[in-house]
Amino acid sequence: MMNKEGYFILFLLLFISCKPEKKDLKQQENVQEEINIDSIIKNQNIDAFPLFTDCENKEMSLEEQKMCFINYISQKIYNSLNSQNFESENAVNDTIFIKMKVDTLGSSHLVDLVLKEQLKEEFPKIDSILIETIELIPPAKPATARGTPTNLEFEIPIIIKN
Repeated sequence: MMNKEGYFILFLLLFISCKPEKKDLKQQENVQEEINIDSIIKNQNIDAFPLFTDCENKEMSLEEQKMCFINYISQKIYNSLNSQNFESENAVNDTIFIKMKVDTLGSSHLVDLVLKEQLKEEFPKIDSILIETIELIPPAKPATARGTPTNLEFEIPIIIKN
């Protein structure tokens, strides 16, 4: 059986261990605030699209920035695929969907690559070529939302036809 001192020490330990520090609460609030801000930002809420040096024109509207950005990436992908001289025994008319992200530092990352199994069978190296092409896209000036660099995810359809 415990004496009064034992209960007091046990109570004191429980009280100390359950007491949250203000620093932890502040960190939790900051994390929650970051999550809320990040989840609110949508493509239509950005101030500027990621800009490559070819697209850096201060006179461009948001729509013109978007088109320049997408055209730049599409051209890089087209040039990469075109340089491979793919040959096909069958007629091909399909679409590849490339989901990408440009992070807050302006680096491009592949998020998802959707292509049909038939296309993979016809052109076995196409997915690895697309992955490599996206990794080699030079850094861009990142997208901004409310003046702050932000991640931007987008999808580009690539039509494969012979």
